[in-house]
Amino acid sequence: MTSPAPDAASPHVRANPLLLALLAAFSAAAPAATQMFLPALPHVQQDFNVSVGVAQLALSVALFSAAVIPLLSGSWSDRFGRRPMAIWGAALFVTGSIVCLFAPNIATLIAGRALQAGAGATGIVLSRAIVQDVFGAQRAASMVAVVTMAMGIAPMITPLIGGLLTDAFGWRSTFVFIGAFGAILLVMIVSILKETRPEQVGPRPRLAQSMLALLRLPLFHVYALQSAFTMGMFFAFISAAPYVVVNILKQPATVYGAGFLVISLGYIGGSAFAAKYSRRFGIDRMVFWGTLASLAAIVLMTALLFGGVWSVWAIFAPGALSAFAIGASMPNASAAVTAVYPPAAGSAAGLSSFLQLFVGAVTAQAVGTAIGATPYPMVLVMLAMGVLAFIAIAVRPLIRTPAVVPA
Repeated sequence: MTSPAPDAASPHVRANPLLLALLAAFSAAAPAATQMFLPALPHVQQDFNVSVGVAQLALSVALFSAAVIPLLSGSWSDRFGRRPMAIWGAALFVTGSIVCLFAPNIATLIAGRALQAGAGATGIVLSRAIVQDVFGAQRAASMVAVVTMAMGIAPMITPLIGGLLTDAFGWRSTFVFIGAFGAILLVMIVSILKETRPEQVGPRPRLAQSMLALLRLPLFHVYALQSAFTMGMFFAFISAAPYVVVNILKQPATVYGAGFLVISLGYIGGSAFAAKYSRRFGIDRMVFWGTLASLAAIVLMTALLFGGVWSVWAIFAPGALSAFAIGASMPNASAAVTAVYPPAAGSAAGLSSFLQLFVGAVTAQAVGTAIGATPYPMVLVMLAMGVLAFIAIAVRPLIRTPAVVPA
């Protein structure tokens, strides 16, 4: 298997550890804000005297915003530059946090959360595009793995921080914390981040042009669908696992928390493996074998549960193995997505991110609707997503078209 693009990096930007730290923090902004807010949801519902479903809109509308806004910001970064969009993204993230902090009613809070989440998700898209700009395709996979480790660490620590702040100072204090984080991030972007978008002769592609160009590329479909179905597998797990552990296996919530910590550590370990070995093995090998290993882990989970082994370890041990494999494959798939058409790297990252969140939301809703007295709906949807992800990457050797389309 061959890699999707030559190892061409921007000659105008010098990579440094401080830049990677900035991109990691920018990538973690949206997941950190969401996870920190979750423990506050019951208090929000009580304070505004609304139903659970209405309070939940502060989460679901934010996820929708996080899926849609990066479509625009990614394309605009191709046209107007990475640095301006990064500054706007961080500034709007802080603005959304301030709106949430002073929200007088639930509608204002929902609007603030939508702004905060959409602007924060811009960081995920721009970070991938900037890494592609600076490092080129081959090194980008390793660097994306370093950056995405922050996205694995954020869900581990921010719920605890959010819970402590909510208990001690009330739910609005979580927005003080995350708003201050955003303000520091904005200062770092203004101070550190230089423009990384490669120079190009002629006009920059517009949103529709970029999207159509990407959708005509078979390789984009390969990597984008592999990423989307892999994310669907993960969303199916996190949407159903709490119910399975607490309601079906009759375990306390702390057991689920400990199990999810194991899952997070598996993902971080896989990302660390990708950071170290992606250049040695190549993008396509890492994506292929990571996807196959993740599928094998879910097959093991399926066999255990259908074999009558209904235990926490039957879920979380294969789940951790799958998370490790996902951590190894996803950074490489993300690097490949942005490399198939460099003039539209931002658009590619935005469209791929949208597909991931869309498929994730659909699978989460499907599992939530189907779950009953058994863990079978969870594991069957995970298995289906794993098979589709493997099919997506397995057709890669059949594609003989050039990996990179000329500008």
